[in-house]
Amino acid sequence: MRWGKPMIRIIGICLAVILTTILIGVRGIYAQSDQRATVMERQALMKSALKSYFPLLAVYNGKSTNLTKAGEAARKLKDDMAKSLALFSEGTAKDQVPGSRAKPEIWSEASDFEAAGNVVISSVDKLIEILASGDVEAFKVQFSLVEQACLGCHEFKPSGGGKFRFGK
Repeated sequence: MRWGKPMIRIIGICLAVILTTILIGVRGIYAQSDQRATVMERQALMKSALKSYFPLLAVYNGKSTNLTKAGEAARKLKDDMAKSLALFSEGTAKDQVPGSRAKPEIWSEASDFEAAGNVVISSVDKLIEILASGDVEAFKVQFSLVEQACLGCHEFKPSGGGKFRFGK
């Protein structure tokens, strides 16, 4: 069977459409993979921040007097929080990436979310200063303010929700 030029042109167009569709699909898979990696990194940083919380809580509750360890924990908490806040890119909300618990309000109320993040960072900065001074009573007051700052986005328990996070 001999194919004419119109038939070859139609086959060529069909192949181009099929290849374009495949390439778009592959790019979508890679984009989804990148977003999933972003969510996983963000969650790992938040878990690390939670671990930094416990040495601070121990000083607050009088179960530890190790202000050096608490200072290290506070610096780690600040670092983890700053890094995690930078990872809330659009396209990483709960309905967009499996495993994400980020609410759409993070982006629809972006100025509120940014302000809440800034409050956390600045309150931890103040906590670090107080720890360096050795004033345990001032530390306890500031630690309560750090906890309140965290509650601006979510509840403390890991399964809890909040203004910017869905509960489990």
